[in-house]
Amino acid sequence: MQGWLSPHRISPKQREALFSLLDSPEPSTAAARARDFGLADQFPVHATLISFLSHLEMKEDEAAGHWHAIALRREELTWRLGRDPGTRVAAMDYLMNEQRLLSRPKFVDESAMEIAESAADADGLTGLPNERTFRKAIRGEIRRASRRVQEFTLAVLDLDGFQRVNRSHGRAAGDGVLREVAMLIQARLRDMDLAGRLGGGHFALLLPLTRRPGAHVAVERIRIAVRDAYLRAGPAGPVIALTLSGGLAAYPDDGDTAQCLLERAVQALSGARSQGGNQVMLHHQEKRRCLRLRPMGAPVKSLAQRRGSDAAGWVRVRDISRSGALLEGPTALARGEDLLLRMTSDSLKMELSLEARVIRAEAAPKAEGSIYRTGVRFFTPSPATEASLEKFLELIRRQGVE
Repeated sequence: MQGWLSPHRISPKQREALFSLLDSPEPSTAAARARDFGLADQFPVHATLISFLSHLEMKEDEAAGHWHAIALRREELTWRLGRDPGTRVAAMDYLMNEQRLLSRPKFVDESAMEIAESAADADGLTGLPNERTFRKAIRGEIRRASRRVQEFTLAVLDLDGFQRVNRSHGRAAGDGVLREVAMLIQARLRDMDLAGRLGGGHFALLLPLTRRPGAHVAVERIRIAVRDAYLRAGPAGPVIALTLSGGLAAYPDDGDTAQCLLERAVQALSGARSQGGNQVMLHHQEKRRCLRLRPMGAPVKSLAQRRGSDAAGWVRVRDISRSGALLEGPTALARGEDLLLRMTSDSLKMELSLEARVIRAEAAPKAEGSIYRTGVRFFTPSPATEASLEKFLELIRRQGVE
């Protein structure tokens, strides 16, 4: 029914929309919803949904009757269990225990199925999923994330100067680099993550259940691993100088389709390369240019001293980036004030001194125990201070961020 010669072929987008009906709170409205997806009135929507659930093939009128019975079974189970078991459980109970249409059903998680299909259609050089397969995995993750109200992040990576490697060292050396980088990437991913190769020196990562800060930390580890592997002298042969840049896009904030997310990640990648490469950038709509990290675990504290004053008070660093920080403390600070910040953390075992200006001041109600939030922007640091700030941020990433 779903083959190339079928008169009822559907697009990938329509297929994803139909899958969403399996988690609809009102499965009995499937036919009406299908028309909203642009499917014709004669499209066998119920037969398609039954096929999705059980791989059973049946005519539309027969499938419509079963679908209505599954909706009733779901209502009955909800009343008996005191919770909604969902369409899948209701269908399994109905088709297996009442209709005896299934004898030995096999449960396969959608994510496991996607990974298995990806492995079967891999890039011949690196063994990673190719672009077509990776796009399919993105669509599957969008479908799951939309049903479960979850987030994930997509990353597009590019080897800076890879074409130069091919020209200077030959195609064989370039192929070897791609295989090595693929292994570096794979070794730094979780089991649930997926890496793919988009062609040339471009790779992509699908990071489920991961927000921007966590994804930035993960891709930074890969960037540093590539930098350390290829910006050093080799024991034999010429040195291959190579770095990696990355661009990130988050679902659903940056897009809700595979194409849109890839385009946004590529835009962020272009921004990273335009600034010299060897860095990771995010695509997001916020005004701030640098990613803010919110430390987990032991708090990061700072001794804040106003310029021209000997008095200083402790504040908590709520979040921090290369360009500024959000502070929390018992004392109100005025916009435009200049501060000297001495940051410290018992767990990081490092101190950092920075000059900053207050650019935003939010006061809590004036009551006992009030906490004031203050946004500060760091003055342009010296090269030595900038290196110390980068090290400080790296220690925060390793400690863990929200």
